[in-house]
Amino acid sequence: MAEIEYSDSRDRKHAFAAILTLDDKRRSEHLRVLEAYLSSPTNRSQAATRCHLSRTVFYQRLAALETILGMDLNDAKTLTLLSLALTVYRQSQM
Repeated sequence: MAEIEYSDSRDRKHAFAAILTLDDKRRSEHLRVLEAYLSSPTNRSQAATRCHLSRTVFYQRLAALETILGMDLNDAKTLTLLSLALTVYRQSQM
């Protein structure tokens, strides 16, 4: 999937917010998948196992995340941004 071109860095910083606008069930599931992927970005099979999902379903969820976020989950800058955003989000939920 090609990464969407953002007009400025503020758009990229707010991309994570797209997950937060989802209903509770979908938001929880997408955050769970994102967290597993970020913990093992070079080993999707291991990340799928952490989520207790088949690889096929896990890959489908990753594709859905890319669509929701409008970001390429293979891009190092994107992974760094999402990792930071997820950490901040998790800390704010405590």
